[in-house]
Amino acid sequence: MSPTLPGVRVRFEQHEVAVHSDAPEILASLRDSFAHMIGTGAGEPVARIEVTRTGATYRGQGPGGAFSGDGTREAVLRWARYQAIEQLIIARPDLLWLHGAVAGWRGRALVMPGTRGRGKSTLVTRVCARGWSFLTDDILPADPATLRVLPFPQVPAVRPDPGRDLPEAWLRETAKSEVRVDDWVASGPLPVGAIMLPEARRSGSVELRPCSSAEAVLELARGCWNFAEHGERAVAVLARLVAGRPTFRLGFRDAEQAADLIARWAETTWPPEG
Repeated sequence: MSPTLPGVRVRFEQHEVAVHSDAPEILASLRDSFAHMIGTGAGEPVARIEVTRTGATYRGQGPGGAFSGDGTREAVLRWARYQAIEQLIIARPDLLWLHGAVAGWRGRALVMPGTRGRGKSTLVTRVCARGWSFLTDDILPADPATLRVLPFPQVPAVRPDPGRDLPEAWLRETAKSEVRVDDWVASGPLPVGAIMLPEARRSGSVELRPCSSAEAVLELARGCWNFAEHGERAVAVLARLVAGRPTFRLGFRDAEQAADLIARWAETTWPPEG
């Protein structure tokens, strides 16, 4: 590792990961992706990642080992982003790290868990365009002590065709566009107000239907990054997080119609603060 190379810091709470590179385009892309998570550079980072370029070939080295991709810019960028996120997750083992999108409204968080291709990123950006706050579109940190979700505002990347079956080599897929969330980022953690399981599909109208708390817990647990470290405690925390809160499945083909339905539901269900 060569900390004398130019770098960028990616920050979550008080922890920072340093990414150093002799390739300005790599640092610029990371600054764009983590525009709302850029660290100050003060203090020792929890981890260092290095990306170097020789001609058109990129190489990487991080705490998890060396980059083993095809040497293209796109591949090394995906690797560097994942490495940075992984090290931030490792730095906060007290949190439950889940796979889901979160938007805030009237002091509450709408949690949308699910695997890739469900339309989470599409939905969260659509509801935020209607005045909601943005917490995350993918990496969901939940505090077991407070049952609040914390912002992890990596710039969301939206697939043009949610609901389509994902290829096995989804990591090599590049047909995504980033959505700027500059005016939407939440200022702090929020308590969970509802859990909504999105189901992007190829046909049919938008449909919001109740599901059981057990289904919601199972979906959250399925996407828990550090489930093994928390074990039975993770299940107990997720059960508490879901308990007493509305749980739904949202089937949709048209994301705009789905976002309208979510906004109407929240408007009538969640009273204004104060």
